[in-house]
Amino acid sequence: MNPSGKEKNILKPRSKDINKILRKCVSLLSGEIGEFRNAGFSRILFIYNPDLAASRARILPMKFNDTCLGVSMDRKRTRPSVRINGKQILYIIEYGDAFLKASREKKLQTLIHELLHCSPFFNGTLSRNHRHENYGKIKYSKTVKRIACAISESVKFRLLDLLSLHGDVEIQTWKSPFSLLKFSRRSENDLRNVTIFND
Repeated sequence: MNPSGKEKNILKPRSKDINKILRKCVSLLSGEIGEFRNAGFSRILFIYNPDLAASRARILPMKFNDTCLGVSMDRKRTRPSVRINGKQILYIIEYGDAFLKASREKKLQTLIHELLHCSPFFNGTLSRNHRHENYGKIKYSKTVKRIACAISESVKFRLLDLLSLHGDVEIQTWKSPFSLLKFSRRSENDLRNVTIFND
C-alpha cells in the first residue's frame, strides 16, 4: 500500500502512445530541419493500418493541390474532413507492421520520407517537387539520408530513443473503414486505441 491507501502497480509500465511519440518526433524535426520548419505536429494524425504490407508508411493529404481545399477544382472529388480535439487534420500518416518492426534508424528515415511529401507551406497538399515520379526514387532516398545526417547528435539521440518502440505500445486505428476517396466527417470519437506487444 502507498500512503494514499491505494494499490500501485509497479510491475506493468504504461504502454507507449505511438501517436504522441511520432508527433514529438515531428516537433523535434521541425526545429532542426529547414524543410520541415512549417510542419505542425498537431495537424498530423498517425494511424495504424494493418493492410500496409508492402510499405512501412504512406501519407494522405487532406487537401487537393489544385484548390488547397477539401474539394477539387471540378468539384467532382472531395476529401474527408478530419477534426481531432477541435483541430483540423491536414495530413494522415498511416503506418503498418513493417514500420513497427523496423530499426530505429529506418523508422526515422521513414518519417522523414513521408514528411518530405508535404507541401513546404504545410497546408494539407503534397509537395510538387518531392514526388517519386518527378524526383526519382534514388535521388529521393539520397535526400532522406542527407536530412537524417544533418540532424544534430543531441536531437538524433532523442529521436532514436523515442523510436525504440518495443514492448507494449498504444496505437490508434479507425473504428470503421476510412477512404481518402470518399467524403466523411471524422473526429476523435471515430478512433480506437489498442495496445499491442511489439517485439
